[in-house]
Amino acid sequence: MRKIKIGKTKKRGFAKKVLALTLGAAMAFSGVGCLDDEDDDPIEDTGSGSQGGSSQSEQGKYSGDNSKFTTNGTKISTDSGSLKIDRVSRSEEVSMGKDNWTIFVYLCGSNLESDDGAGTADFDEMMEASFGDDVTVIVETGGANSWQNGVDEDAIQRYKVTSGDMELVDEQKKSDMGKPETFTSFLEWGVKNYPAEHMGVVFWNHGSGSINGVCFDENYNDNSLSLKEFESSFKSVYGSMTDRFEFVGFDACLMSTLETANVLVPYARYMYASQETEPGSGWNYTEILDYLGKNPDADGASLGKVVLDSYVNSCTYAEDKAIVTFSIVNLSKIDAVMEAFNDVSKEIYNSSSFDKAIKAIKNADNFGGNNKSEGYTNMIDLGTMASNVSSYASSASKLTSALKEAVIYNKNGKSHSGAGGLSIYYPLSVEGSNEIKIFADVCVSPWYYNVINKVVYGIETGSTDSYSSSTNESVAENSDDIWEEDYEYTDVSTNEGEYQTLSDSSSLNLADAYISDEGNFVVELEDIDKLYTACASIFLEEDDEVIYIGSIEDVNFEGNSIIDNFDGLWPTLGDALLPLELVDAQDDYSIYTCEILLNGEQTNLRVSIDWSTSKWEVLGTFDGIDEETGMSNRNTYHLKDGDVIEPIYYVTSGDDWEAFTMDDCKYTVKGTPEIEFGYLFEGTYEYSFDLYDIYGNTYYSPTAIFEINEDGEILYDEDIYE
Repeated sequence: MRKIKIGKTKKRGFAKKVLALTLGAAMAFSGVGCLDDEDDDPIEDTGSGSQGGSSQSEQGKYSGDNSKFTTNGTKISTDSGSLKIDRVSRSEEVSMGKDNWTIFVYLCGSNLESDDGAGTADFDEMMEASFGDDVTVIVETGGANSWQNGVDEDAIQRYKVTSGDMELVDEQKKSDMGKPETFTSFLEWGVKNYPAEHMGVVFWNHGSGSINGVCFDENYNDNSLSLKEFESSFKSVYGSMTDRFEFVGFDACLMSTLETANVLVPYARYMYASQETEPGSGWNYTEILDYLGKNPDADGASLGKVVLDSYVNSCTYAEDKAIVTFSIVNLSKIDAVMEAFNDVSKEIYNSSSFDKAIKAIKNADNFGGNNKSEGYTNMIDLGTMASNVSSYASSASKLTSALKEAVIYNKNGKSHSGAGGLSIYYPLSVEGSNEIKIFADVCVSPWYYNVINKVVYGIETGSTDSYSSSTNESVAENSDDIWEEDYEYTDVSTNEGEYQTLSDSSSLNLADAYISDEGNFVVELEDIDKLYTACASIFLEEDDEVIYIGSIEDVNFEGNSIIDNFDGLWPTLGDALLPLELVDAQDDYSIYTCEILLNGEQTNLRVSIDWSTSKWEVLGTFDGIDEETGMSNRNTYHLKDGDVIEPIYYVTSGDDWEAFTMDDCKYTVKGTPEIEFGYLFEGTYEYSFDLYDIYGNTYYSPTAIFEINEDGEILYDEDIYE
């Protein structure tokens, strides 16, 4: 076996009993199933069907002459627990210009341009369109260390794009596109020089949801615009405008969130965005501008439908249709969503079934991965969350109705078939308390902040039984402006991805672990209510080392017991065992990720399985979430003939885990890759359960030792090791 260091070491916290054994010589697999080429269209139209515009009376309905605003255009307060929303607004809205449309594109090129030319490709799409004099397209460029179309990487440049041409109309000194001052300058200059009856703003770049924002500038350490920062930019230009923008859109990942929508309400009528990651191709600017050229009097709702449909069609063409999401949001309806969400949050916080409600929230659809291999975005679907907590919050139906009113049009691929169109922050896993502090600055509900603070306390202590609610509850009941309050943050000292042992002080208390008379490994808990889910992890013993094979949700539950369902089979790609980690699980459909080298570069292979048919599908590769910035990579790479895949395994002889690949576990793509359930080869293995509690902590169970002999029989050791 050849070991290659990958440059990344994992500490899983396992303290396993290692036995010195000799393995059989060769890996031999016998496949028991394969993929076929069935390709039903998975795109689902989940829009409500209405496309109503926003009225001035609906906009900023709590606003009054005595309101004072600084950098924010919105104040969120409470009075006796009821949410009050105070927004800047105008007594009258007047069109800014005679031309029908101006679209301002804030194109922060980043590595999307310098590595792949994605910005150049979208310039080309714009120039291929026919849109005439009634439509003006202004693009600001920066954020990339090199451009593939002659744009100067050492300056901020502004281009007017017409059919067949891009004209440089202004140039500024190089600056950080992740700073609000840069974005503010673009808005002020653009609105002054290119006003129109309808104006739209597009953020073009990477996105990262509500916590880390959008537009990561690779020239300035991937600094990004936070939600509060770009809100301050819109507020700065507000006084020089007589109308709102018709839309604000995100050609970026993960930005269709309630927190994002909230900060945009005073400044735009519609929001266009995706809950999930976007492919590198992004929006289809040719179809968008062709439509405006033929329909220059279109409003934001009708244009949004074209943006969405053309985006979905492009994703389908690029073979990214399974994960696609996109939403058109009527921002005048967001206040009703926030009010209902606050009511739901209050009920959950005060519920005697708080732990069960939290488990229901964790079962909501989520976006961007949220697993140890790819990183965490901590964005969950608001719609499925509302549905899941309906047993614990009577106002959940009100939230569902309000959400359907706000999301006027959305489509989802089969991986997110039930998504409601807007996400919300939830700490599926956190590192330290800084993320929670950032969240407090954009939180749309004081009662939801209380819920999150209580959950974080559970992450830290393993239980919310001794949580003190007095300080935070007073803030939720009465507050002049929750963003100005000095919250008492619950600190988080656990680290994402670290495994802990079961103990009397943990949320999951071990009752027993044994091999049953039927030959199954069984782990019993004192109380299973705080268990969120469990996966089975398998390790191969080789001499004095232990090799991590992977984790798969092949377990059964009975009462307070978790029971193995192991049959000696494991997913394989050719002769390569796939060290899988769970990404998302639905009733009959699961997505897994697998760390690999693809042509020598580290990334993650995403695969799915339909449990009803046992058919696997290779979805492509995904680089995941950047550990330093929280930036989500937009590119999903689809395999082509000649690509070489080398799964990355982890090995230990002590506490630290070293990444490596194996010569005899390579796979060269030729045609459609086929994943099969293959038999594990002869040897001695360790089997344990990864136990995930409702707060986000991960524990490992005691370990069972089993052997697969030369006849393929599975033989368990009678002893169980702590």
